[in-house]
Amino acid sequence: MTTPGGNTFLFPNESVADNYRDAESTFASLMPGWVALASRPGAIGDFLPNEINETTETNNAFFIQGNFEGEVKGLFFSGNVGARYVKIENETDGFITFPDNLAVQDDDPENFLPSDQAAFGNAASTEQTAVSDYSKLLPSFNLKLNLNDDMLLRFGYSKAIALPDLGNLRNYVEIQGDNLQIEYSGEGDDREITSAQYQRYTAKSGNPFLKPMEANNYDFAFEWYFPETVGSLTTSFFYKDLSNYFINGSTDRVYENNGVTQVVQVDGATNGDEGSVKGVEIAYQQFFDFLPGAWSGFGLQFNYTYVKDEGSPNPGLSPDKPDSSEGEGVAFDNLPLEGLSKDNVNIVAMYEKNGFNARLAYNWRSEYLLTTKDVITQLPIFNEANGQLDGSFFYRFSDNIELGLQGTNLSNTVTRTSMQVDAEGNQVGRSWFVNDRRISLVAKGTF
Repeated sequence: MTTPGGNTFLFPNESVADNYRDAESTFASLMPGWVALASRPGAIGDFLPNEINETTETNNAFFIQGNFEGEVKGLFFSGNVGARYVKIENETDGFITFPDNLAVQDDDPENFLPSDQAAFGNAASTEQTAVSDYSKLLPSFNLKLNLNDDMLLRFGYSKAIALPDLGNLRNYVEIQGDNLQIEYSGEGDDREITSAQYQRYTAKSGNPFLKPMEANNYDFAFEWYFPETVGSLTTSFFYKDLSNYFINGSTDRVYENNGVTQVVQVDGATNGDEGSVKGVEIAYQQFFDFLPGAWSGFGLQFNYTYVKDEGSPNPGLSPDKPDSSEGEGVAFDNLPLEGLSKDNVNIVAMYEKNGFNARLAYNWRSEYLLTTKDVITQLPIFNEANGQLDGSFFYRFSDNIELGLQGTNLSNTVTRTSMQVDAEGNQVGRSWFVNDRRISLVAKGTF
């Protein structure tokens, strides 16, 4: 296809794309020297040995729990206390690949590298096995205190861990020379290289020594169950003290190859500092069964959640990529956590009476960060605040037959994203998604 301006593009037809392994002759005729992945020397299937990482994880755990109950000053209490001990061992096979500084032309700067850098960059690939272990005691405590027959308090504490994605544990280090400084003698066409030297070595890698993320979780709740009707009003406070975040970071590691030792700045998954997530939730639900006649079938549900994070970094990691890193070069600092809205609201109007069952639900959340780095613009992308209305209406003809309508996105909400364009937080439109209003006729039968 030729576009205005004279640019020509080639697109494979569907049969070529579906049979990639059998299309080598087709692609090779377009790009001389091109070979399929499986045709590379030493390939196992579509992969070279240094592209294959095997990980063995052994997870041993022991848990003990004790329940208790009693009464203090006329107030009944109950709860449990427990602890879980975990020990995790990882053995990850992988490779180190060293720079390819084997020059093939006389005027190639790599012919003029110092002897130590020339020896270090011999394009070698070395197998390596990383072994790591992690053990932790995870206590928990839960208490319920009955203030009276209708009201109670709850308190909970627990320590928890979250394991890193397998891709971030990948034991793969690809070392490259960086910032090549070249010196010349002469001028113009007579200029000749006299020396060349890399200023540093860098690499992108997974981290087989990555520790699990840890969290101390605190929850406090008040619950009121209405004595004369079906319903409740609850509020809860939560606080999570987090450590060992999974983030994209840099560490200096020492590698030896061909009798030469070099310091390499390795970018990839690492454990970060501490942070916290805290918030409050209020929830209300009630059927108005105190109303007369058919009105007693109406009900309402409502909940609101406020969430705030402090010192919690975005990971900047991509477990499906060989080096695990994705977030380097993020355009702006002080971005919120990905996927976290400060405000979340859900409202549901209900009706259940005389065989009728109806729901009308509205869900809304405030703006939240989708990604710190868009693959096209390289800028942070936000999902703008939006809400959606869904509903259903069913009638039960008998214990076995039910017929009704179910509606999705009745409000015909358009999902909008925007990108942040400067450090001040200004945003412009990025994309718009129309999810369509959908109404379905649904029949349910029980036999």
